[in-house]
Amino acid sequence: MSFLDEQIGTDIRPVMSGGARFATEIKMGRSGHEFRNRRWAEPLREFSMSFSSRSMDAVLDMLEFAYRTAGAWLGFRMKDWVDFKSCPPRQTPIATNQALGTGDGSEYYFKMNKSYGAQYTRRIYKPIASTIMVAVNGTTLAQSEWFVDDVNGVIVFKDAPANNAVLTWGGEFDVPVRFEEDILETLTHYHALGQSGNIGLREIRIQEDIDTAAYDTQRAAL
Repeated sequence: MSFLDEQIGTDIRPVMSGGARFATEIKMGRSGHEFRNRRWAEPLREFSMSFSSRSMDAVLDMLEFAYRTAGAWLGFRMKDWVDFKSCPPRQTPIATNQALGTGDGSEYYFKMNKSYGAQYTRRIYKPIASTIMVAVNGTTLAQSEWFVDDVNGVIVFKDAPANNAVLTWGGEFDVPVRFEEDILETLTHYHALGQSGNIGLREIRIQEDIDTAAYDTQRAAL
């Protein structure tokens, strides 16, 4: 699936709504007992946002973004103000926030995840590379020892972590989304100011494309 690796503007009006949508089929028998079927293993997030009153030049910038995505055709990055860090949103990320994996002496890349208690672990596909930190056994590693594949959400180490090494990460991430509709409505005020109508956004599922040959080339250059 094609993807525009850009983040939609974050200068929105004070309110943005949204959340995770699950897919549960519920049928009730004559006895009143329910039969529930969980259709999706992972939820998909939905959002509604708008850009408040601003200059017409800024409105045109917003339209140009929609032109680049061809409406709902291309996916792109979005900042979910409720959940965009490896820690709670008002805290500062540190390298030990989230588990990354355990070294075995040979594996050198690890997929990024975020845990929500013991019941749910979310795959992180679109980390913001400039914010990511990595630690091994609680000690933050220099950036010369690893790099981020921010297309697939993977941490790649220069050298495979030692057996039983505890790997963690911290930082910020985006949600991969698309426009819900193929039209982006705008409103104008006296030919000087404008704003958007409500913009629906839907999370999209990312198909991983792990290229170990490219990883090896980058590792050799570290």
